Amino acid sequence: MINHIPDYAINPGLLETEKTYFQSVISSISKAIFAEAGMFIRCNNTEQATLIAHHNLPLHQSEEFLHTYNQILNMETIETIGNFFDIKRFLGKAIFEKVILVPLESSGHGLGHMLFFYHDEMNPESLIPALELLRCLISSTVTLLEDIEEKLKTQKKLLDLEIQERKMVQDELMLILDSVPAAIFYKDKQGKLLRVNKTHRNYNQLSMDGNVNKWDTELYSKENAEKFRLDDEEVIASGASKLNIIEQIKTPDSEHWLRTDKVCLKNSQGEVIGIIGFSLDITKVKKSEEEVLKLNRFLNNIMENINVWFAVVGQNDELQIWNKAAEMISGYEKSEMVGLGAVLEALYPEPEYRAKVFREIQSIESLVNYESMVCCKDGSSKLLSWNVRKLYEMDGNYEGIIFIGIDITEKKKAEENIRYLSYHDKLTGLNNRAYFDEVIEMPFRLSEYPISVMIGDLNGLKLTNDIFGHYEGDKLLIEMAKILKGACGDKAIISRWGGDEFAILLLKCSESSVETVRKRIMQEVMEKNRSLMKFSIALGAVTVENPEINLIQALKDAEDKMYRNKLLESRSFRNMMVTSLEKTLAEKSHETEEHTKRVRQTCLKIGKAIGLTEEKINELGLLATLHDIGKIAIPERILNKPGPLDTEEMSIMQTHCEIGCRIAQASPELSHIAGAILSHHERYDGKGYPQGLKGEEIPIICRIINIVDSFDVMTHDRIYKKAITYQEAETELLRCAGTQFDPDLVKKIVDVFKSGVTAE
Repeated sequence: MINHIPDYAINPGLLETEKTYFQSVISSISKAIFAEAGMFIRCNNTEQATLIAHHNLPLHQSEEFLHTYNQILNMETIETIGNFFDIKRFLGKAIFEKVILVPLESSGHGLGHMLFFYHDEMNPESLIPALELLRCLISSTVTLLEDIEEKLKTQKKLLDLEIQERKMVQDELMLILDSVPAAIFYKDKQGKLLRVNKTHRNYNQLSMDGNVNKWDTELYSKENAEKFRLDDEEVIASGASKLNIIEQIKTPDSEHWLRTDKVCLKNSQGEVIGIIGFSLDITKVKKSEEEVLKLNRFLNNIMENINVWFAVVGQNDELQIWNKAAEMISGYEKSEMVGLGAVLEALYPEPEYRAKVFREIQSIESLVNYESMVCCKDGSSKLLSWNVRKLYEMDGNYEGIIFIGIDITEKKKAEENIRYLSYHDKLTGLNNRAYFDEVIEMPFRLSEYPISVMIGDLNGLKLTNDIFGHYEGDKLLIEMAKILKGACGDKAIISRWGGDEFAILLLKCSESSVETVRKRIMQEVMEKNRSLMKFSIALGAVTVENPEINLIQALKDAEDKMYRNKLLESRSFRNMMVTSLEKTLAEKSHETEEHTKRVRQTCLKIGKAIGLTEEKINELGLLATLHDIGKIAIPERILNKPGPLDTEEMSIMQTHCEIGCRIAQASPELSHIAGAILSHHERYDGKGYPQGLKGEEIPIICRIINIVDSFDVMTHDRIYKKAITYQEAETELLRCAGTQFDPDLVKKIVDVFKSGVTAE
């Protein structure tokens, strides 16, 4: 390293100035001595000087001399010292014919030769003193100039070395700075950007080397440049550093975030000379922070809107989180919940239970799940499923407790309801078959024997459904369930075993006791039969005295007994049902019992008169009695309407044919006339209902009933019309023959009427 550099090393122009000075001195002396007598040059190379001296002189051709001069003399060894006038000008006005070769020396060292050119008329001997003086002066001057030049070369080498070392240090420093992942920049005190490292260039997409020397406005957007200027002015004005400046840098292709520190740079006198800045690209950090914030907002949004109780109690017992669901479920706002103690006291008013919950919470290590009833602010209670866990920081320190609660009150009710329905009949409220089948397979204690099993089958359910609809049939089942519960007692296990079947399990019930129960059931049924619809139940019971007898087998035996009893009771029940239906129809309708009897008697007489078989006559008589049995299901407002029926009412009225058919089909004693009941409103021309039969397609007993029923209605008073005479009625029958009535049967029946055969 160079410790001292002379002034002329720092400023090489000083040596050049000294050299020029000495040349000027020599030139002045030469000019004074020789005037325009000639010219001289100094040649460092002796061989070249000798060649010039022995050149063919005089030089008559200027251009030839110049050519020779330029060939022999090269600029590295020839130095013109006394060139007072332009050589071409001299050569143009005179021809130098002679040359004197004068050696130059200094301290015993040869310094070359001095060549003096002159004309023939000049006396060379007169020039010797002057030439000698000039030679000495030139020798001394040249020696001095060569010393100066040598010093200049030495100092230049030192300066080049210093510059090289400085450049090396600067290059090494820039290599170090370029390898730093932070952006580094240097500005002068006016805020002009002078130097930047590679990272800074990459951040800002600057296509230049480290030497910038530009203003921010030349490199950045107007917005960024203005922001930088304000920060720079603040640092320069205060002389203090400004740290953690968060900046968003926008370029045409991208944008990124920087965290910048700006440090005020001062010289040894404490004067501010600029700013050094350090920037780190925090784009990823910023994006991560934004993602975290976005996630937090998302989670907070979920937490506040999810229908789940969410609460967090910190390590100092302070309530940190109490979401909307917690407020809605409990009725308490966060401001009312001071800490864990207040929360537990509000939700669990009963001290012992509260203490138990508190102990469970305190004892948990990581996670616990449990269900508990909580008392709400309005006094109601709700069942919650809790997920409680302790929270720990990354270093393992306890941070708090998180409570996640789901209101399962309605869910539990639904589950209980599902469980209830899975073992209960929804209609009657009794246990269902699934429950009964489980119970009967259970092992019973010996003390619970004897056990009686009873099976019951409800008679008349299908008929009720067919006539009045399933709503009335359901009412019948509900009524039967009430009878069974009342007769069997609370301890009996009663199940709806099928559609119209019931199974009963009676513990500690002997054979005589179960018989008492059976009679009580039958008595209750008889008392209920005063209602609109008659019903009965067939029962079968078996008693098991000890566990050795299988209860499932006993159940089968009870079912067999029930079916045997049903067969014995079914005929009498059906007869009772038909009688009951006839009576009920008479009570509902204005059609009197006398009308039915008259039609039946008349039909029987006509059947005999026209030669029907005994079987057909019996069918005709039964049809005359029950052909309108389906009207039992028709509303009384339609049956007894005094005026004509509208379209909807007529449609309802016409269903009595189908209902009557189903009633007949339900009874073996009536099933053979079910088709006739269905067809008794068909017309001979096919315009009747419900099937649109015509002519001979209509059963003959239906065609007869149609004529006789119409004749009796016309000849007797009704609430909506007065009776007409027999003759008028016969005329009406004949008028409608071939359309409404069978024409052949009309003639035969009218003839029978004329013979006096009618039912009075």
